[in-house]
Amino acid sequence: MTLNNIFSYLQTMGDSHKQLKKTIINDRDEWLSNGDVDYPSMFLELKSAKTSRDNRSTIYTFVCMIADLSNVAAFAQENQQEVQSDLTQIAEDILSLLQYESDKNSDFKASREINIEYLTDQLEDIGNAIGFEFSIATKYASNRCQVPTNFISPNAPTSPYIMANYSFRNDAPKYSFTIEALKNKQILYLSIDAESPLKVNSKPNIDEFYYNQSIGEFIFGKELQEGQIIQILNRSI
Repeated sequence: MTLNNIFSYLQTMGDSHKQLKKTIINDRDEWLSNGDVDYPSMFLELKSAKTSRDNRSTIYTFVCMIADLSNVAAFAQENQQEVQSDLTQIAEDILSLLQYESDKNSDFKASREINIEYLTDQLEDIGNAIGFEFSIATKYASNRCQVPTNFISPNAPTSPYIMANYSFRNDAPKYSFTIEALKNKQILYLSIDAESPLKVNSKPNIDEFYYNQSIGEFIFGKELQEGQIIQILNRSI
């Protein structure tokens, strides 16, 4: 799951809540300075991110503020305590949605415990607000083979008998491709999106491929999709 996917999740959750008039991501100050905000509103900002190779995760930390005008009698009932209670309920609703998605979605994990801070008259035009931080952890593969690059380490061994790794991102749907750099190479391993390696067969089925060594052509038993990562381990014959 990418950061854009997370933003989309959060935007959809906020927009779906019946009490919130507006969900604003990453431009709170601009909205407030324009004075064009319908309350109650929720403001979300990305605070930081931390990547861990040991835990294979990237953790994004967000700051959330939910605010309302205390003089909006229809919602606040002219009572600060009532406003705080309603804002707290909205925060619990949003966190409940987020944690439910986290429980059923293997792509990310959300914070299980949240500290809520109550804010009063700290921002222009806002009578009451609550704020809290939460984190979303996503998978981080730390997989060199998935990097779209032709970088070769200057310290890489140059012996022709040393195994070499050739990987790239497929640019369009296709059943075959030709890599001249792999002509007359011995193919030791070929995988798609780091799944189980494909077997070699002159008439390949869905889990197989055929390699024409003389021209460096690879033919597959299924159509490769745009964006898939092809990894090929090879060495000189």
